[in-house]
Amino acid sequence: MVAQDIKEELKSFLEKPRERSGFGILGDFCLDRFIFGSVERISPEAPVPVLLQEKIEDRLGCAANVSLNVAAFSEALSLDQHVFSVVGQDALGEELQRYLQALEGSLRINLIQDSERPTTLKTRYLAGSHHQLLRVDTESNAPLSEKVETQLLKALEARMPRLSTLIVQDYAKGLMTQRVLEETLRLARENNVFTIVDPHRKTNGAFYKGATMIKPNVTEAEILLKSLTGQHWDLKRGREPDLITKAAKELRQLLDLKHVLITRSAYGMTWLNDKDQAKHFPALARSVYDVTGAGDTTIAVLGAFIAAGSTIDLACALSVAASSVVVAKVGTAAASIAEIEAELSKI
Repeated sequence: MVAQDIKEELKSFLEKPRERSGFGILGDFCLDRFIFGSVERISPEAPVPVLLQEKIEDRLGCAANVSLNVAAFSEALSLDQHVFSVVGQDALGEELQRYLQALEGSLRINLIQDSERPTTLKTRYLAGSHHQLLRVDTESNAPLSEKVETQLLKALEARMPRLSTLIVQDYAKGLMTQRVLEETLRLARENNVFTIVDPHRKTNGAFYKGATMIKPNVTEAEILLKSLTGQHWDLKRGREPDLITKAAKELRQLLDLKHVLITRSAYGMTWLNDKDQAKHFPALARSVYDVTGAGDTTIAVLGAFIAAGSTIDLACALSVAASSVVVAKVGTAAASIAEIEAELSKI
């Protein structure tokens, strides 16, 4: 698909009448804190820069950033968002919930509070507009307790019949236990829900078996394949389409998937469909300031358009354009439909 074809298909798709559809996000939610300032000197105490703090911004992060991205166009696509996660029983957890409640569109929030873990906070210190000096994480990676697992799975079971698509976003913060993953994917299959898994390299790849689609980047695909086959895979950083296609076919067979989407950074992405046919989408980004959250935007656009009834082909093309929008912004950010259309117009 060339840019003009994508724009015309998007316009036609948006003009079609559609019924409201349920879109779910299950994943590790966190807050991203950005501390902006300027550096004019080196500390006399140690050879480190001294940041003169100018402003602080808190934003939705990790899988909550997917929700932020979907909110940018949920009404245009007639989507009802359902979000599922676990947060701490603390002030940050309450702040995260307030940010979710302030999002545009129809949102059903299902956050389980866990008194035994803190709400994850990622604090980034930036000099100027985008030069990151340091990141400090406050979190617990301990697996969920059986009690909290049960609470989360009950919320998912109650709302799964309302969903057409579910994103499973794994950040390895303890939420994606074997039980949570396997039960969630089983419930989704029973309710004919299209599941898209964004895997993490620390999670046992076998836990993702039976999803509809998996969306690893090149490094994650290498690690998944090694854990599943016991063999080392070198995917050449995504440079070689035929090698990526071979890897995608292997993952599809090993994990009983219908689709595999491997993101390849500067080389775009490769989608392997349920007929074992591969299609390659070139990257569009021209200016890259910050890759923070780019993967969240990719999966948000992909899942949202599939949930709204788009072809996977169009959803992939739009997700490439959306990711090129957000990498030109600082920090976790979202891409609107207007920005995606503008990006396509540049080609």
